[in-house]
Amino acid sequence: MQSQSIASLVLALVCSPTIACDLIPPSRPPTLAEKLGGVKEIFGGTVIGYVTPDGTQFIGLPPASCVDDDGDFRWWEWEELRQQPECSAYMDIEAALFRVDVHIVGPAVGETATYEMTWGDGDCNTDFGIGDKWLIAGPHVIEELQAPIRDDEVVTLQRLAARPAFDMSQLYR
Repeated sequence: MQSQSIASLVLALVCSPTIACDLIPPSRPPTLAEKLGGVKEIFGGTVIGYVTPDGTQFIGLPPASCVDDDGDFRWWEWEELRQQPECSAYMDIEAALFRVDVHIVGPAVGETATYEMTWGDGDCNTDFGIGDKWLIAGPHVIEELQAPIRDDEVVTLQRLAARPAFDMSQLYR
């Protein structure tokens, strides 16, 4: 597998779906430096479970009756799943639970970290599947990893996060 370059990582991060989900589009897309400035949590991690609003953690795959043949939660069968107690608990997921594999800023390798999510499709919902690997960088950057994060990419992301936070409201004036 070809290693993902920092240039393709930057392109993917700048074009992230967050902007597409804004009801009012910004005057211009924020730069990667603007998205990452002041971010306190950046890591590469593997999805290991889910967290409900009351703090209950589910580690591992949902029960077999709640997933399709690919192992994905069947959120589109909302009414049917609500009737199954073993599945209904997964209907109100608030966050994905990650095992940190690559420390960049914040949590150390081996720690667990959460990232907000809901079930659904489209650009505005990210369905984090158990075992999937992601780069999580604050509220504006999430990217499924296709290759390991390289040391030079870690250094670049750390430098960007060390910059002052950008006031995103400036993009909506």
